[in-house]
Amino acid sequence: MEHHHHHNHQAIFPHTTLSLYRRTSAAPIPAAAYSATAPIGTGRPLADSKTLLAQGEGASLPAAMHALATALLRAEPREVAQMAACYRFLAGLYALPGWALRSVRRAILRMGQVTRREWEERLVGMRGAGVGGGGDFEARLEKHLLESGWWELGDWVGSVEEALKLEGDGRKERVKRYREAEWFLRAAALSV
Repeated sequence: MEHHHHHNHQAIFPHTTLSLYRRTSAAPIPAAAYSATAPIGTGRPLADSKTLLAQGEGASLPAAMHALATALLRAEPREVAQMAACYRFLAGLYALPGWALRSVRRAILRMGQVTRREWEERLVGMRGAGVGGGGDFEARLEKHLLESGWWELGDWVGSVEEALKLEGDGRKERVKRYREAEWFLRAAALSV
C-alpha cells in the first residue's frame, strides 16, 4: 500500500491519498526453478509490475483509509478476503523461529516439484481432513498454497528468505505490520 500526503495551500487540512496495488510477476516461474540443486534466482522473472486495485482519498488518513476500503470492497470483495488471509499467513510465517522457517522453505521448494495430479490429490486430501481455520500453521499454509496455485510459490519462498534475514525484533515488527494489515482489511469488509 502506498501513502501519499499532499499539502494543498487552499485547504486547511492536508490531503491524503492511499493506493493499494497487487504485485504481479512479469512471467510465470517454471517448476524447474524450484529444483533443490538449482541456484537461487533460476527462472525468476526479470521484472515485476503492479496493478492498481483501489485508491482512496480524504482530508485525513482515517478518511482516506475508509475511502480506500469502500473502493476496494466495491471492486474486489473476494480479493479483500484473499488479501486478509495472505497477511494472516505472512504474520504467522514471520512469527516462526529460524529452524521452522527453514523447514517451511524446504517444504515449499518440494511443492514445486510435484506433478499436477499429486498437487490435486494433496489438496483434496487436506480438504477431506478438514484442514482449515485452526490447528497446525504449516498444514494451513500448505493448504493455502495448494489453493492459490503453484505460480504463488516463488513469492512465498521469497517471503521465507526475507524472514530468515531478519533478526528477532525485525521479524516481530513485520508480524505486527502484517497483523495490522489483516485487521484493516477485515475491518474494511465490515464497514461497507
